[in-house]
Amino acid sequence: MVGRGKNPRLLSECLLAGRSVVIVGEFGFGKSYLASAVAELLRTEGIEPVTLLGLHRDGTTALDGSPRAGGLDDALGFITERIEAGPPASAAPVVVHVDDAQTLHPRIMRRLTELAEAGTVALLLTSTPVALGSAPGSTPDGDHRYDRDTVRAINELWIERGAERVDVAPLTAREADELLAQVMPDAVFDTVSRALIFANSGGSPQLIKELAAAVHALDPTESPIAAFSNLPAQSPRILDLLQHQLRVLTERQLTALAALHVTGPIPLGVLGAAATRSDLRVLSQHGFIASDYASTQLVVPGTLFAGAAFEIADPDRVHQVTGAFGESILRDVDHLPSPAQAIAIAGQWGYDEEPAALAEWGEERVADVLLAAASGSNRQGEYVRAERFALRSRRLRGSVLADVERSRSLAQRGRQRSALTVLAEADVRGATHPELARLVIWWSELAVSLPDAETELGRLFDTVTLWVDDGLAGPCLATGVAVVRANVTGDQEAAIRLGDPLLRDPSADLATRIVAGCLTALLLCHTGRCGRALDAIDVLDTLIDDISPATVAFGSVDYRAKVRGTEAVIRCTAGFDVGLATDSTVELLSRPDALDDRYLLAAISMVAALVALHEGDDARATVELRSAQQRLDPFDIAGWRPWMLVQLALVSARRGDASATRRKLAASIGRTTLEGQHAWFNAILAFVPGEGADTRTERDRAITLMLDQDDPMGSAVGAWGVFELFRLGAQSERVVDRLERVASLTDAPLLHAKAAYARALVEVDPGRLDASACRFARMNAFGLAADASRHAAVIHASLGDHAAAQQSRAHAERQEWRRASDQGALPAPIVEPETTATLTRRELEVATLAATGRSDREIAQTLFLSVRTVESHLYQARLKLGVASRRGLAAALGVEPSA
Repeated sequence: MVGRGKNPRLLSECLLAGRSVVIVGEFGFGKSYLASAVAELLRTEGIEPVTLLGLHRDGTTALDGSPRAGGLDDALGFITERIEAGPPASAAPVVVHVDDAQTLHPRIMRRLTELAEAGTVALLLTSTPVALGSAPGSTPDGDHRYDRDTVRAINELWIERGAERVDVAPLTAREADELLAQVMPDAVFDTVSRALIFANSGGSPQLIKELAAAVHALDPTESPIAAFSNLPAQSPRILDLLQHQLRVLTERQLTALAALHVTGPIPLGVLGAAATRSDLRVLSQHGFIASDYASTQLVVPGTLFAGAAFEIADPDRVHQVTGAFGESILRDVDHLPSPAQAIAIAGQWGYDEEPAALAEWGEERVADVLLAAASGSNRQGEYVRAERFALRSRRLRGSVLADVERSRSLAQRGRQRSALTVLAEADVRGATHPELARLVIWWSELAVSLPDAETELGRLFDTVTLWVDDGLAGPCLATGVAVVRANVTGDQEAAIRLGDPLLRDPSADLATRIVAGCLTALLLCHTGRCGRALDAIDVLDTLIDDISPATVAFGSVDYRAKVRGTEAVIRCTAGFDVGLATDSTVELLSRPDALDDRYLLAAISMVAALVALHEGDDARATVELRSAQQRLDPFDIAGWRPWMLVQLALVSARRGDASATRRKLAASIGRTTLEGQHAWFNAILAFVPGEGADTRTERDRAITLMLDQDDPMGSAVGAWGVFELFRLGAQSERVVDRLERVASLTDAPLLHAKAAYARALVEVDPGRLDASACRFARMNAFGLAADASRHAAVIHASLGDHAAAQQSRAHAERQEWRRASDQGALPAPIVEPETTATLTRRELEVATLAATGRSDREIAQTLFLSVRTVESHLYQARLKLGVASRRGLAAALGVEPSA
């Protein structure tokens, strides 16, 4: 279960053969769990280990779980009695299990070593590593006394006497997920919660279990991110585990980690003022900081460990180190501090009118730091502090960005109208175009959150038009507002007509182009033009490469997340390289600032929900959709929230929950972007088991009303909705005709596969159902693939073709396994893959480069092709070879992936 690559069965076999086992690792990394698993296997062989629990403060040694079983002589006498009462010498030896062996009295350790050497005892020891040169005695908590002779005996046991030594290491993310599945099999954690649990555990199984239990007990409507920082205060057990692990640190290492709690992620070179490379290695090995700091050049602390270190470290030393960090950051005039760094620096200045740093650093530098601190405080939910920082920055230097941050702080505290007033009264004279773009983007988001969104967006459009007329802003800003307004009023085509040229307009500012481009790409996908949507993503990719450090410092790093998240959603919706979308999600989550980025986390949750829908895992899809809904604040100009509500309604309908379906659909209908779709929603409700329509006539009437409308939700979204109606029971010829007609208007592979599946099921064609199952499987839509195969198996059996039925059932079971394992690689080919001879020359070139690990962009540059052409060749190659990932390509082509 725990201990990377460690097999309890192999260890139990060592003990049964008379060889001792020493399990070494830091506190909380699973020594006891691994030893307990070994002991349980021994019991199945009829061997009950003698258990010693180390040395207590009064010199007693606990035996077999009793807290005070007696002194040293009693312990040795008890073991001797067990040896004398044991089976013949030819049988397995007595097994003595010692927990925290490094605390055992030397006299007992020497005697146990002698018995082990004589072959009458096999030792199962768990020990925290202690250097022989360390001074013996009490550690700060007074519980872990040890003697050099004890430590020497443990080391000699495996060095000279051939004992099996096992070094348990921090768990990987995958192992942490496996542990969660074992200890909490009925709990479903969303992707972000699992990442939070792992990132704050240091890889400790014990802490993972405690954090998982605490997160599982949270109110479902409460965001885990908001609650996570309070977990140590709410759970003394978690705080004790955190601080217990921190006792392995030196004072310098503890101080550095505590300082990171104040500053957040900082450049590697800055931390060098307080910690050596050796210190960093120690912090990384224990999971107290992210392990990839050498490649990212950014030191990212584990939130809970850093907070626990801050509680027990010397406050004066932490203040001194933090001040040194601030001085180092401020001296780097080529870069602005990150929001977290700025908060640490500005916090030391206090809240007086004239910061003492003014004389040394000047008004411009100080105002920049205060502005970045305001931005960071808003992201952290410290809205009052954000307003104070913004006002101080505004007094030093007039800036519309300060007005934006102040407006954000007011809006997040429920004062939307006051936030609008701040924006309306902002002095935009002298503002740069990028600054105005930030102002207008936030103004648009704020307007969308209000009940009279259309009216407020109209006022904003009029205001921006006046700026354009006065020469204060470029016309692109007015166009950007028009794109948002068209989307909010439900005119998707108008939004696309305006947004696509704006995305490609080099004279427009960067922020406006990125926001308009993401919105346009989503709308193109929702209306079925997924190829054009990915073309827009290509343009956006070139734009985000031009984002400057100065832009990033003021929060525009969100734009990178917007582009990556938008691309992943498009790929999942269309079924075009879902594996790439999943990989993109993992990459996003591994970013140093990922767990602080609300929009990024919402995008990750949404992609995870779509993948769960592909796989047919409604329980996980529900959790992921709720997670995304929590993290998407009301300032949602892209209109993701209604789409998520519709998906939640469809999941609820499949699970037969009529009340939840009604609630979600009612919330969706309340948005102006979804008005006029009541007939479509009523058709869903008609097929909810239990509380749906009572008669077939009523269901037919509801379906007829829906079909009489013209594409109620746009091509791609409409096809998805019609297909779900089909799965709910509306399996009529008219519904399939509508599905085929709507799907024909799209270029999304998933929707074409759904239409083919529906037609095959209605016409009772098992061969076409098997083919549909293969198409779904290649897109990682494991749940749909399993459904199609099961239907095919039933039809094959009814026709007397039992061999084909068995093959279809086997295929369904394989897809269920893939869904359960959540892996992209196939356990066995879905169908016999065609040989590479069936690939065209260009498809073979592209597939071979992809199999070696080249990205699509690198392949395009190598072969002088467009990225879109590369993706098309890759898709065709995977389809022909029956594989779903680059790893599958490597296996099919016999290519060795690059490291």
